[in-house]
Amino acid sequence: FIHLLPKAGIIALVGFVEAYSIAKLAAMRRKQKLDIDQELVGQGIANLGSGLFHGFPVSGSFSRTAINIDAGAISPYASLVTALCTLLVALFFTPLFYYLPHSVLSAIVVAAAIPLLNLHWVRELLRVSKSDGYVALATFALALIFTPDVAIFIGIVLALMFFLQQTVWGARITEMAIHPKLNILRRVRNIDEHLETIPGTVIVHVGAPLYYANAAFVIEQMEKLAREHVEREQVPVKRVVIDASAISFADSTGVEVLGEYLDEWQAKGVETDFIYLRTQVHGILTKSKQFPKYTWYKNISEMSTHA
Repeated sequence: FIHLLPKAGIIALVGFVEAYSIAKLAAMRRKQKLDIDQELVGQGIANLGSGLFHGFPVSGSFSRTAINIDAGAISPYASLVTALCTLLVALFFTPLFYYLPHSVLSAIVVAAAIPLLNLHWVRELLRVSKSDGYVALATFALALIFTPDVAIFIGIVLALMFFLQQTVWGARITEMAIHPKLNILRRVRNIDEHLETIPGTVIVHVGAPLYYANAAFVIEQMEKLAREHVEREQVPVKRVVIDASAISFADSTGVEVLGEYLDEWQAKGVETDFIYLRTQVHGILTKSKQFPKYTWYKNISEMSTHA
């Protein structure tokens, strides 16, 4: 069981992604809503049933779905009719198809899959998000070299790599200042606006979730902004305010690393506060024993009054 588990996990992941991708395409074609939870339940039940009778892993079929779409199928009964026809052919008409060349079968699959190609969608994907477009093109190219399952699995890995790249090195850590008229935070580098800075106080906006992969990078950027603030204001930093409005979630490792960093600042006499801290993230920080005590401000006015 232990030996089979990793391979079974890969098969289940690739099979579900393949089925979900074709189901999503079909839903887009027909302007329907796709329930991914229901799709996962259907995949699970089908594979359990197949496993009880020594069957192959069950997944969706790109070519058969494309043929169903072109044929106008609108309900699961289409698959039932297909299964009955396949059974009749296997029982009574197999000799008629025995000598059919493989090239003919391949032509049927290719002809059914061609309508699924949407070059306009790929162009839009590249325009909106180049990383997503690159993953789509790479997956398509790999499908011509390897099997679709292998191509999809590599595409999943590429997508995860781009996600890590964007959340780790693509996290935007910027210094903020207070706009006196609008009473909001704006980037310090917006030189076209008159912004108020608090001497000795650095307001840092963390523009990414805080988790194990990017915690060290976030801290490194915060230290860099603190050094730049000292060089610009010629005043030592006595207080760091973290704008946490973009921190949608935080894990235990990220919280622990940030806590150690804040402990070092407190030992140097630097106070650390938070502003716009989300309730969910606030709860995680509160539960962590390694995280030091901190002050939490709900808005600019409350923070300015304290300053």
